[in-house]
Amino acid sequence: MMKFIHLSDSHLGESMPLYCTPPNNWRGEGFIKNYYNALKPALRGDVDFVLHAGDLFDKQHINMDIIGRAMVPLRKIAIKKIPVFIVPGNHEREHIPGGLLLAGENIHIFSKPETIEFTVNNKKVVIAGFPYIRHESRKSFRKILKKTGWKHQVDAFNILLCHQVFEGAKVGTRNFTFRNGENVIPLTEIPQGFNYIACGHIHKQQIIKTKVVNIYYAGSTERVSFQEMNEEKGFFVVRIKDGISYPTFNRLPPTTMTIIELDTTGKEPGKLIDFFEKRISAAKPCSILRFHLKGEIELEKLKNIPLYLYKKRRDDIKVEFRKESLSILKDKRRRFYVEGTVKKKEKPSIHYRIPIDDSKERFLFTRKGMENVPTTPGIYILMNRDERVLYIGKAKSLKNRLSSYIRRKEKGNEGFYFWLKQVKICDIVTTGDEFSALFLEMSLIRSNLPPYNKQIKEFQNYVYLTVRQDTYFPTIRVVDEVKNDGNPYFGPFRKEYKIRENIKLINELFGIRPCRRNLNDSLRLFSCPLEEMGKCDAPCTGGVNPSIYQERVNRMIDFLYGYDNGQIRELEKEKEKLIRIQEFEKASDLQKRIVSLTIIFNSLKKIRKTTEIHGTLSLDFGKGKRKTFPVVKGRVLWQQQTKKKIEEKFGFPPKKWELDEMMLLSSVVGSNDKCVTLDKKNSYQKKKRGLHQLKEEGAAVLGKS
Repeated sequence: MMKFIHLSDSHLGESMPLYCTPPNNWRGEGFIKNYYNALKPALRGDVDFVLHAGDLFDKQHINMDIIGRAMVPLRKIAIKKIPVFIVPGNHEREHIPGGLLLAGENIHIFSKPETIEFTVNNKKVVIAGFPYIRHESRKSFRKILKKTGWKHQVDAFNILLCHQVFEGAKVGTRNFTFRNGENVIPLTEIPQGFNYIACGHIHKQQIIKTKVVNIYYAGSTERVSFQEMNEEKGFFVVRIKDGISYPTFNRLPPTTMTIIELDTTGKEPGKLIDFFEKRISAAKPCSILRFHLKGEIELEKLKNIPLYLYKKRRDDIKVEFRKESLSILKDKRRRFYVEGTVKKKEKPSIHYRIPIDDSKERFLFTRKGMENVPTTPGIYILMNRDERVLYIGKAKSLKNRLSSYIRRKEKGNEGFYFWLKQVKICDIVTTGDEFSALFLEMSLIRSNLPPYNKQIKEFQNYVYLTVRQDTYFPTIRVVDEVKNDGNPYFGPFRKEYKIRENIKLINELFGIRPCRRNLNDSLRLFSCPLEEMGKCDAPCTGGVNPSIYQERVNRMIDFLYGYDNGQIRELEKEKEKLIRIQEFEKASDLQKRIVSLTIIFNSLKKIRKTTEIHGTLSLDFGKGKRKTFPVVKGRVLWQQQTKKKIEEKFGFPPKKWELDEMMLLSSVVGSNDKCVTLDKKNSYQKKKRGLHQLKEEGAAVLGKS
């Protein structure tokens, strides 16, 4: 008979800094303490060998003090002629940190696929092992196993030592089971002949039983995350008798982890502070306390609660605050149409709210209250007991949508719909068609700014492009706001990172300098580093004539206004030439550039053409009710105002909060829907304009904005 230890995922170095070990670091010391406890049977000489199935250390780069402390018990075990076998895991990046310090007689590290044979009590033991397979282990498992050189030996005890995920492994508090995936190894890939598979990587202790051989996961020796808060931690001591393994799971003392949920809605800072102090003072030593904050709280109240101080209140515990489910109300009075910073508190010059008070119907947000809701399309407004608007949405069938919310509320679903517990009242407005519901929903969201309508409020992150003509050699830049500085602006654009990438393409296409130097007529440089790299024509050193450079800028402005895409057509001809000479990689790269530039051109052309729409918008509120609203320069005037005054305030480019509504109006016009009636002399027609006309219009717009 022989015995061995099987442990894994010690994660030494967790919560430990790289260069020095801080005093009273109980969290990091807990991992080392459990690691020592797991090796005690080997230190006493009660076992014949030790298997560590990966992630001995928590990181690839680790504190030398931690490496030394990991080495001490292993050296003591090796001196007793008890062999130790270690495979590198995923946290160690398939490489044991300080491997040269650990390696030595009776300490074997599987830095590459290999097979080791030795004898215990006249019984031959064969161990095949390999480092963690990081990519596509499902396909490469058999190939890597073949590289070990392992062959089944009938008279030996065959062990596979690895750090991988096998089909059927379970993790987390909800027992998520791995079935498919590029890094999940099917059970059918395991060859016959192994007597024991010692595996790591899964932190939950478990045994996967198969027809060929059982797969043993010892789990981690300490709790690493809150997904493991209820799991037992320890290691296997395995007895081998007559070629059959009898594992016994030895438990180790894990760190206590506690989650406390707290609804902050309607609570004053004083009560919340008392709650935190009581819980923190009552926590067990060497434990982790996590507060899950839910509901809603005003920003000013949150500032009065020093959360960062509570994290340092006690040295012997760790305190965490999670705010994913917390809605922080910055300013209840803030409205969609306010331009610039909130501190200015400017009064809106244009009203964006549709008058619908005479069309509203109110219901209680209960199963009984939803019985009388119609099945017609429309919009719904969900409010709390104080009639604060929480969410606004639209639906083809109001009754079906609201009934689904009631079911989610009764089940207590978490995630995005956690706020349904606060909903007490529901207002609805029925509409006759989908477009009317879309316009109505957008108008109400912009005027009420509900906390849980997040996607449609992303206008604050939109950006513009501007051509800086106030410098000697104009450049193109990304800016947050439109200023009355005489420069043309274009946009707005929803994704800043994409437009910044596309600026490089525009500069290359039209030969515009990419640098930010503020050049003037008298400034001349002797050299340009960008010219040496082939990224600029160096107008600062006299490489380009100012008149030629201005022609390039004029062509770029034509492109950005959506009038001329001749440069894109030239790129397409160049791509066809590359295809004919079979330069497919270059043609593929050029095609990506063409697609990006075409998207910019079409987007700006659509925005510019939408600003030329004049007419009337008619919305159907059902039951024969229709309301009409004038459309001026692509903007809908929801309340009666003088058209001449309004026209002076509208221009190109539109404001950030105007974009979504204008794009919706454009799609309605494009679909020839009857709800929009265009004026007979509408300028929403194809026109060819010269650059001088374009400049005059742009200057007029900027002067009036």
